[in-house]
Amino acid sequence: MLLSHCNHPMPTDVVEYRLEELPLRLHDSFMVQAKSVVSPPTEIWQEELAKASGMKGVPLLSALGSLRLP
Repeated sequence: MLLSHCNHPMPTDVVEYRLEELPLRLHDSFMVQAKSVVSPPTEIWQEELAKASGMKGVPLLSALGSLRLP
């Protein structure tokens, strides 16, 4: 199965993803991205980071040490 990426608001070189080959996000990189959205230098930059990453901040459940986020 193929997933189209052609209508995504942020175009990339990738046009389609194979379902079995989707890029994975690791817990550590997820948390770095989430924390970067929380404390950027300007509010406009914060909005851009939120749009680009799909995150608005650090998830509350990340405080639980027993959970690893994707």
